Amino acid sequence: MVPAADFTVIERTSNSSTSSARWSFEPGRLETQTVEILAGDTVVSRQHQSSVFPLSKFLFVGSTGGIEHFRFGWNRTVVHSKTGYDAIKLSRILGQHTNLAGKPLNAAEQLAVMRPALRAQLIAALDDPSASAASPGFQVMESYFQAMGNSAADEDVALLVRLVSDQRLTEFRGAWQLKLPLAQARTVYDAYTRRLIATSAPAEMAKSHMGGLVKNLGAEAAGLIGPLQLQLLRDPDKRLAVPELVRALGFGSAKNAPMLLAMIKHHGGVVAEIHDQRSRRSIRTYDRQAERDRNIDMIIAAKNGLCLLGPQGSAVADELAAYLVSGALPQNLVDGHQMADWHVTLVRMGWPISRTIKPHNMSGTDGSYRRNIQMKVDRWKPDRC
Repeated sequence: MVPAADFTVIERTSNSSTSSARWSFEPGRLETQTVEILAGDTVVSRQHQSSVFPLSKFLFVGSTGGIEHFRFGWNRTVVHSKTGYDAIKLSRILGQHTNLAGKPLNAAEQLAVMRPALRAQLIAALDDPSASAASPGFQVMESYFQAMGNSAADEDVALLVRLVSDQRLTEFRGAWQLKLPLAQARTVYDAYTRRLIATSAPAEMAKSHMGGLVKNLGAEAAGLIGPLQLQLLRDPDKRLAVPELVRALGFGSAKNAPMLLAMIKHHGGVVAEIHDQRSRRSIRTYDRQAERDRNIDMIIAAKNGLCLLGPQGSAVADELAAYLVSGALPQNLVDGHQMADWHVTLVRMGWPISRTIKPHNMSGTDGSYRRNIQMKVDRWKPDRC
């Protein structure tokens, strides 16, 4: 039996038209929206709004529709019976006329109250072998992550481990909101890493949003990298799923610098091969585009890791500088402002700024270019890497 509701919310909409002709001078269609909130049989609130679509100007021609249904007609505008704060907005109406435990709650407090129910719904979905990623039970994931805030209980951590381990799920929308202490984050990320190591198509997980968990740790993210993560990072294909973990190597020690440089060279080679195949027309212009983009993401992540390492990466600065001018990378990755970013990284690593040369396609002199690079280095902040 469904329990009696404290409140019943009813929304009614209608859409009528006085004339369907595009060239009619009639007022056009009329839309209405009515929202009622009832406590039992008592009407707590009833609000109504109408919208009409009159001609915007007399004899002014406009267009509607997309490519397949494009058409011309008299241009129309929309006029609402209520605007601004008076306009119907369901979330505001609910906030004005409903409460939990007799006390009006803000959005964060409402989510906190809902957290046990959200947790139970996700557990039920995980326990149901017939449920898919599109099943309603999994659609509350983002609200659950938001409700968790900075305070995950042991049962929340256990549920997160189950979610990131479930083969049905490849996207954890809202995971960028997870701000867990390092110990809890390590438990969750170890489970996620095990899954990536075991899967045959880890690149599909690149858009899982789990990178937010790593980024929110800041410099503590180095504490996530253990034997499991190093195993993942040593695999060129599997690490495509974790650019945020590659960047986090920059919060570690000097021993990470050779690994980051090796990543730049490997993924730079893949991108160069794709560009070469395109120039020789052995593949079409946009063939292997997704693969190219993922490898460029790796190059950028490794560059940012070296930028974070700063002087600790000085041992590989000369080798990196030589690689950048060797022609091994496609020109668009080492030209103009792209090269300026590389130079900021090199100077942060201890490379003499006097050795920087202005890219040919940038204006100004070598002197002004060096002053600009030095200014960026002086104003450097970790979030810029």
